[in-house]
Amino acid sequence: MNTILPNSSLEFSGIGKNPEMSLEFSQFDDAPPEVTRRVYDVPYIEQSFDDGGVMWMTRYGWAWREHLAPEKWYHEKQYVNHGTRLTRGTGAVYRVGTAAADGRLLDIVVKFSRFAQDVPLHITVTYPGSIPSNLVDNSRFNSPFYEFGQLKAIRMPSENGTPRIMTGRPLAIYSPANHYKLWQLGRTQHRFNHYDRLLARDQQSVPEEQRLKLDMLRQYIVLFSWEKGEDAELAFLAGKLTGDQLFNMTEEVQDLLEQKGFYVLDNKPRHYIVRTRENGDLLKKDSKIAYSLIDFELLIPIPDQSALS
Repeated sequence: MNTILPNSSLEFSGIGKNPEMSLEFSQFDDAPPEVTRRVYDVPYIEQSFDDGGVMWMTRYGWAWREHLAPEKWYHEKQYVNHGTRLTRGTGAVYRVGTAAADGRLLDIVVKFSRFAQDVPLHITVTYPGSIPSNLVDNSRFNSPFYEFGQLKAIRMPSENGTPRIMTGRPLAIYSPANHYKLWQLGRTQHRFNHYDRLLARDQQSVPEEQRLKLDMLRQYIVLFSWEKGEDAELAFLAGKLTGDQLFNMTEEVQDLLEQKGFYVLDNKPRHYIVRTRENGDLLKKDSKIAYSLIDFELLIPIPDQSALS
């Protein structure tokens, strides 16, 4: 079931020509205060465009800023015309190749955020374990900034010794200049208020001139690095993983995330990316099959372990 936008043409909306991304400093940490933002403990550099579009780049994204310029993947619907839509999910997600002037290539994942939209009633929870049913019943898609904040937490080594979890790298969040009606975006004021309150609480400690607010009438697009490999479900169907290995991997992911203080409400093998060596064997680390995680729209903090619940 695809619940991205009631008017699906909106996900293909183009805008006028964007200027080149030209900021006068070369190092992420050299950015002046007027373009720096910190949201859910993630630092960003904010780039505003003459047409009204805005991009927030993470430290990872800053190193690839030339590739992330909207004219490289968004302008004239390049993510549709030159990218590949990823169909193994319900969202509007694309893989797009971008290039820099020096010839460096980067594949990015372009994903239209679904925050403040209805979540399908039947969420696939492969191994619900101890997830309370009320959390599933009241599930919400994460906002882009909240998703990046939680992603930072699961990527970091924990004090309790839980290792970092490998994921696709969060590069940037882009909001095109277009404005829409709430119904066009599939949002309601009531649903949006939750995200507004959460962000306002986070921004209380930020200097007023650097505070960030969500615009409920604009789209937000999250950009991730492309993770090479294939998802674990496809690897299983190709005979590279046994049923037991797939089961154990799914339980391990659930357990690791809970040790980090999180539930994922749609935990499934499609969200684990494995890689194959030249000899056909799956890549391993410490005798275990190595994998990285993708898709964090429904990642939530365990309520009694987070002040963000």
